[in-house]
Amino acid sequence: MLAPERRKLSYLVRKFILANGGSEGNDYADHVGYTLPTAAGELSVTYDRGWGTIFGRFEDVEAAKKLLGTGPYNRLNPYSGKWNFHFGRTTAEAAFEQWTGVLKVYGLVLKAAAESVSESRD
Repeated sequence: MLAPERRKLSYLVRKFILANGGSEGNDYADHVGYTLPTAAGELSVTYDRGWGTIFGRFEDVEAAKKLLGTGPYNRLNPYSGKWNFHFGRTTAEAAFEQWTGVLKVYGLVLKAAAESVSESRD
């Protein structure tokens, strides 16, 4: 992901998390941390501005496994609760839609807030 797209994605992730009852945490070097309440418990989210990666980790691993499931093609680590999204050379919008799309499919956050953030980026 190119630098301008990474900056855009950083903005979209922040706005989405705060619109869904999340909070900001530490901001250091190329990383910014957030906490997002979800249907599977608290999700710690770290956005890597250098790579455009969204790192996630569920506090309650068992609740996350029940909601998200486990298996060879599932991005949830069933032992640590890590739930990461790595994006190649794509647009901020496509990466954001992928991440929020998965959140919506599993019913992790409010659909209305995800759509309002998506629509207000223009």
